[in-house]
Amino acid sequence: MRADIDEVLSGNCQVLVLKMGGMLACIELGYVERTISLVALHVMPGSAPHVAGIMNYAGSSVPVIDLAIRLGLPSLPYTLDTPIVVCMHGLKRMGVIVQDIKGIQMLQESDLQLTGELGRHDAAFRACAHTDTGLAFLLDAAWLINSGLYQGAEQ
Repeated sequence: MRADIDEVLSGNCQVLVLKMGGMLACIELGYVERTISLVALHVMPGSAPHVAGIMNYAGSSVPVIDLAIRLGLPSLPYTLDTPIVVCMHGLKRMGVIVQDIKGIQMLQESDLQLTGELGRHDAAFRACAHTDTGLAFLLDAAWLINSGLYQGAEQ
C-alpha cells in the first residue's frame, strides 16, 4: 500500500464527488483548487485524445483534459455549464472536465475498499469509496495531473 493511501486510511478525508461517463469518481478536496464553468479552450496540436485544450487561468496556461475520455468512458458534448475542476498536485496544475459535480463528502476509513487492488503505483484509482450518491472510485491526484498530454506519451 502506498504512503498516501495510509494517510487517507488513518482518518477522515473530504472528497469532491464527480460524475462522468455514467460513473462516479471522487478526488480529495486538498487537491482541488476550485471549480469553474467551461471557458474558452485553445486547441493543442498533436495532443492525446483526452486533451480538450489549454485554458487561461489567472494569467497561466493550464492544460485541460476530459476525464471521461481519459478513463475510456463516453463523453457528453460540452455546454457553457460543463464544469472544469482545477486540480493541483505539487507545482503542477490541470483542468479536468467532468459531466457533473455531485458535492463534497467526508469519507472515513470504513468507506474505502479495494485499496490494495486499486492503490498500485501509477494507477488511476486509489480505492473504491461508498459515498452518499453511490459507489465511487477515489482518483489518484498524481496520476490525474501527470496524464500524458501528447500521443504516445508514457502513461
